[in-house]
Amino acid sequence: MMPSPDALVHALKSRHAVKTFDPTRTVDEGIIDALIEVARLSASSFGLQPYRLVVVQDRAALAQLYEDGAKQPQVRDCSHLFILQARRHIDSAFIDAYINLVAQTRAIAAEQLAGFRDALLAGPGRDPAGREGMVWAQRQCYTVLGHLLLAASLLGIDASPMEGFTPAGVDAQLGNEATWTATVLLAVGYAAKDWTPPVKVRRPTEQFVVRL
Repeated sequence: MMPSPDALVHALKSRHAVKTFDPTRTVDEGIIDALIEVARLSASSFGLQPYRLVVVQDRAALAQLYEDGAKQPQVRDCSHLFILQARRHIDSAFIDAYINLVAQTRAIAAEQLAGFRDALLAGPGRDPAGREGMVWAQRQCYTVLGHLLLAASLLGIDASPMEGFTPAGVDAQLGNEATWTATVLLAVGYAAKDWTPPVKVRRPTEQFVVRL
């Protein structure tokens, strides 16, 4: 059942970037699985998904991520840490793997997708040896983050998005840093009982939106 407009707005009004988590409380695996599926089904330019999601629950791994890359207590104390890693290079091998997946999923010949493949090579894949593709992939990660933040709030889960970390430290712990780079973190769990969210400050509607 779809949430009502009021429920959707309430979820956004009540959402805050939690700064202090209760490390003794764990989010149910069913909810984590749902959030993973939200990330997987998130909007992605061309459907290419030039990122991967790493989900960390192990307490020792969270503590090490805190030491190596984050120095933010949310990383150490959350129930689960979602790490969105962008692909460093959008090369022809990555694009061809996607073309084959499309062909297999839609039961068509890969040759029928030649024009689509050319568009990918001329677009996100036009600079496979440089940084352009990686920057594009990193922007894609924030679309996923937006979906996750809303979904977590609708499911009654607290969350904290984070950019203030050292990507090299996180990447080194996760491995395969030649292919992927950590772009944004999302700690999920339950806020500590003594944490009080600040009053949400947003510009009023009449200063924010233009209707034509």
